[in-house]
Amino acid sequence: MEQRRLVSMDDPHLAALTMTVVAENWSGPLEIRSVLDGRVTNAGVARYRGLADRHLVPICGHAAHGVIELLARTATSRVEIALAARTTLAGGPCRTGVEEGWVSDERTVEVKAGEAVTVEKVVALYTSRDRAITESEAAARAAVVRAGGFSSLLKRHARAWDRLWQRAHVTAEDVEAQQILNLCLFHLLQTASPHLAELDEKYTDIRRLDRILEAEGDTPNRYKVSKQADVLMLLHLLGQEGVGEILTGLGYEWNAEMAARTVDYYLARTCHGSTLSAVVHAGVLARLRPGASHPFLVEALNNDGKDLQGGTTAEGIHLGAMAGVVCLFEAQARP
Repeated sequence: MEQRRLVSMDDPHLAALTMTVVAENWSGPLEIRSVLDGRVTNAGVARYRGLADRHLVPICGHAAHGVIELLARTATSRVEIALAARTTLAGGPCRTGVEEGWVSDERTVEVKAGEAVTVEKVVALYTSRDRAITESEAAARAAVVRAGGFSSLLKRHARAWDRLWQRAHVTAEDVEAQQILNLCLFHLLQTASPHLAELDEKYTDIRRLDRILEAEGDTPNRYKVSKQADVLMLLHLLGQEGVGEILTGLGYEWNAEMAARTVDYYLARTCHGSTLSAVVHAGVLARLRPGASHPFLVEALNNDGKDLQGGTTAEGIHLGAMAGVVCLFEAQARP
């Protein structure tokens, strides 16, 4: 038996497989069952099996005109997922079955010893979050009907990968290192596919992560995330020495290494939802790591001129940030 599978890099809604079975030393009926299964569980890792493992809630399934379809939704976020599959096998009647969360297409063919039987399966997937569709079920059904066979899908898939590889290929002198790099790039490109950029960036700007989380029914209080440079504001206004004097005067330890760790901690957790955030980061980094301050200085300079906060300038200029920018350039001009 030989099987080839792909999830299309050309069309993010399509996947396909082809399987060839050779009857080497027997003759008789061969049964092929093609299924859409909405009852799958997330049970692949033993130590996580005590956690919730059913993330899909089946809604309905049906079969008609050579296409089987399944509609489900995610258990928590309630996103609809529609699947449609078309199975191709020469000869043999088609029998379909529908149960809760399960739709099947079964074929039986007679084979002789030495004969090869090839079956193809093409699947289309749409969700209620996909754009420019009326409904996910109809979109999946139409996509699987108009999709070509495995060979044509494979050609388009390979061309898309070739374009990606030309842009992302990294070379190494060592052969083994090159193989590992290729493996790393392959997984990065298929996981962070260009098709997912729009999906992952539902919010194109995450500066106001607090509002985004609230819009999703969540709260920033559940995460180690900061809208702006609240703690680093102390380093910006008082300097490392000034903060040190206060903390040591209160009986706490303070040194340059702790200052650097504090900066690293908040750099990784601040989404810069305030125009003052770029000013503060530029000022702090200018003292501690001069080479790292430039991007924040450029952002601070353009905050109102280019309305980087996405509409807040029209509500009023950010005078505090403007004053902070002037102070940054004034500090740079001092001998």
